[in-house]
Amino acid sequence: MNSDRQYEVSAGSPIRFGVLRHRGGVNFSLNVRGKETVEILLYRKDEDEPFQTVTLPEEYKTGQVYAAHIAIPKNDRVEYNYRIDGRVTADPYARVFRRVRDGKGREKFRCGIDPEYTPKTDPIGLWYRDCVFYKAHVKGFTAGEHSGVRHPGTFSGMREKIPYLKKLGVTSLILMPVFEFFAEPQEDPSKDESVAYSAFNDERKNYWGYTEGLYYCPKLSYCATDNPIREFGSLVDALHENGIECLPEFYFPPQMPGWQVVNILHYWRMAFNLDGFHLVGYGEWINAVSLDPILSWTKIIYVNYDETRVYPAGEEPPIRNLAEMNQTYQNAMRRFLKGDLDAAPEAREALTRNSGRIAKLNFFADHDGFTLNDLVSYNEKHNEDNQEQNRDGVLQNYSWNCGEEGPTKKRKINALRAQQLRNAFLMLMTSQGCPVIYAGDEFCNSQSGNNNAWCQDNPIGWVTWSGRKAARDLREFAGEAIAFRAQHPILHMAEPMRMQDYLGIGYPDLSFHGRMAWHIDDSEMRCGFGMLYCGEYAVRADGSTDDFIYIAYNLYWLEQDFALPDLPDGKRWQIVCETARPDSFRISADEAMLGSAKEKRVVVAPRSVTVLVSADDPDCGDQKKSRTARRAVRKKAGF
Repeated sequence: MNSDRQYEVSAGSPIRFGVLRHRGGVNFSLNVRGKETVEILLYRKDEDEPFQTVTLPEEYKTGQVYAAHIAIPKNDRVEYNYRIDGRVTADPYARVFRRVRDGKGREKFRCGIDPEYTPKTDPIGLWYRDCVFYKAHVKGFTAGEHSGVRHPGTFSGMREKIPYLKKLGVTSLILMPVFEFFAEPQEDPSKDESVAYSAFNDERKNYWGYTEGLYYCPKLSYCATDNPIREFGSLVDALHENGIECLPEFYFPPQMPGWQVVNILHYWRMAFNLDGFHLVGYGEWINAVSLDPILSWTKIIYVNYDETRVYPAGEEPPIRNLAEMNQTYQNAMRRFLKGDLDAAPEAREALTRNSGRIAKLNFFADHDGFTLNDLVSYNEKHNEDNQEQNRDGVLQNYSWNCGEEGPTKKRKINALRAQQLRNAFLMLMTSQGCPVIYAGDEFCNSQSGNNNAWCQDNPIGWVTWSGRKAARDLREFAGEAIAFRAQHPILHMAEPMRMQDYLGIGYPDLSFHGRMAWHIDDSEMRCGFGMLYCGEYAVRADGSTDDFIYIAYNLYWLEQDFALPDLPDGKRWQIVCETARPDSFRISADEAMLGSAKEKRVVVAPRSVTVLVSADDPDCGDQKKSRTARRAVRKKAGF
């Protein structure tokens, strides 16, 4: 490029904010309120001062949007910033930016002309009912020394972990914010580039990313390369090639206009063929997002929709693309897990809650609060490292340390904690709605009792990849629980359970049981109940109906016995999982099958869950006849 060259400038198009290669050059479009003087500063790479300054005249303005076309050839490496009324800022709509150091050693920012990226894969489009979500922080997932990746803490490192996620059974990956958020308020170059990056009074950084930033840029510090767009796009493509959806999180402040949020999501959805988004924060902007036609087939996860505005007059959506993070589930099931005697009714509601219009995402742990391991290891939060005298973080965690605060060498306590973790995973995977696993919970990841690690960009906030036997055992159990859920569609139905025999086959789709079949008494059962799923209401991919499944939850500190409902002729109960055993799913055939079809009770160990599934009774010869009769009833009902 000629050092004296000045590019030709003309009026541009205001349609798309940011920069876009167009008509043999680059189109610049910026939303500017008021009557400020706006200049485009063009830089060559590694030079401090701009080589060309373009002052935008009023005739380049449409409404409050300035637009200019600058004839920058495709092969010229040019960077830019804006100067508005003498203040140098980054472009809030930039797709690429990088940090540079000026002659005084201060770190500043430059915006780049975004390289084009063409996705190689399409969105996967899984139904919510078939999803198992996994939520991770891009840096924290692989930054630890035992993560085993070549590029720790990056999009590339996350890509290296795809085989692990696939083996575990994950279908959908939620990524904590990956846009260019700023760890400190002074760092935001869209406000004032003259502030040095390192000049801060508060050493703590916003590690999580739930703040504002350059919403169109994948985060540069999460890159192993110098091309964030290509590296993030390659991660999305690799996930899709392995059957895994990608849903990044975005935080938006309450005052942000709905059109602006929609434009940001449109860009990410179309630029990378993303499967959806988890939107964090509160604001009227959610109404614009939930009603947007372009996003109508894209998963949108939020905390609490106003369903009357989204679906007026009770209308049904053409496709269920909206979902809520179910905080009610977390609180109810945590209380049930630790054995609160009044928790059973709420637990039954939480296990079965599944809205028809808006999907429910269930979780025991999230970024905010204890990890699953810490939930069973600490009674109190331990946030001293956050430098707020342990005053920050959620106060009510519904946790129980199983007898001793924090790590212990006592075998009985560690065995009980392991059992409680199996209980939690099994309950999550046998709940209606969609399960969400917080990264590392499947192998005992701990934050040392810190339940608000927003500023812990260090081993406290990172996932610790452990080779300990307890971690290996839990990881294996989690995979088995996920596989069990996938094998049984009755456990993840598209519509809420009716608790009625609406097919006329002699069983409701779901029923509750206690010491007596078809009857539940919480004062008698003490933090426990049985749930019978009738598999005749669910159809597998091969067209066959599902099994009957009976799940006995006993979170009481003593063993309890549960009544077993009668099965159809030709069927007998067999035990497939007991969380009281370390090898919960690996039960021998002799141990699994109950003595006879007439056996009416099952004894469940303290603080454990037992799962039974219907199987053909080897002593009965009428199996084929009974199955044929049931299929005839289903066909008549139009099911």
